[in-house]
Amino acid sequence: MSIINKSAVSLQILASRSLQVSGLINTATRRSYGIQNPQCYDIVVIGGGIVGAASARELILRHPQLKIAIAEKENRGVKNGVKDIKLLDSKEMRELVPNCKGLEALWSPHTDTVAILTGCSEEPKIIPFRDPRFPFLGVHLTPKIDGRIIVGPNAILAFCKEGYRWGDINMKELTDIVSFSGFRKMALKYAGFGLKEMSRSLFIPLQVMQIQKYIQDITSADVERGPAGVRAQAMAKDGTLIEDFVFDSKPGFGAIGSRVLHCRNAPSPGATSSLAIAKMIADKMKDEFKL
Repeated sequence: MSIINKSAVSLQILASRSLQVSGLINTATRRSYGIQNPQCYDIVVIGGGIVGAASARELILRHPQLKIAIAEKENRGVKNGVKDIKLLDSKEMRELVPNCKGLEALWSPHTDTVAILTGCSEEPKIIPFRDPRFPFLGVHLTPKIDGRIIVGPNAILAFCKEGYRWGDINMKELTDIVSFSGFRKMALKYAGFGLKEMSRSLFIPLQVMQIQKYIQDITSADVERGPAGVRAQAMAKDGTLIEDFVFDSKPGFGAIGSRVLHCRNAPSPGATSSLAIAKMIADKMKDEFKL
């Protein structure tokens, strides 16, 4: 999520964030945030997810005299020339993210990189992991209320940004991941453990063998594979996982880059803490841009 601060900002340079539910910001919200004016704004929030929307709300409460826009609607991305942007219906959305329910979603596969476009460093690098905190998960077993037993999650590398299944592979994105020096350092450090975790994720009996250390009578017939999520894990060049907030502003260049505050890493739980995170971002805006 990124915020641009300056009067009369042109929206031609903005891009929408990846996979946002387009119905999140309704007409009333657009009016209250000043989006009815298509020409200029004092502050533009790029990304209308829960943190972006909460940040816009907090800023308008603190500065009701300012015109604030959220860049998120599909026609704004098309006009800005965002590559491969597409509005998905409910069926297409389920095919892309099987466990996501909704009426429509905005798919923009080439905009996790807004910070780099404004001149900021590529670090921290966002590496997609199927479930968080590699390599410190261990064995997980989840009894369901309907009697089923779900095995997992364990933490392994996803082969693309939307790699929810083993077959989800994007060679361009995978090459970008592997070429990052921080990932290679982490992979070498935990090579043995990582290979074991990937094997256990792929072959359920291997995971069950670990579970049998705690529950001796359980067998592969008793469990089923659980669904996977993908965590956008920020990583430093030395291979360490970044678990704190990362804000970036001053490294940017140009008329726009020097007036952008990027929230490049927002640790979980974003949903339950979105309003508190918005207060932090508004405070950061005050310090950086003297709002």
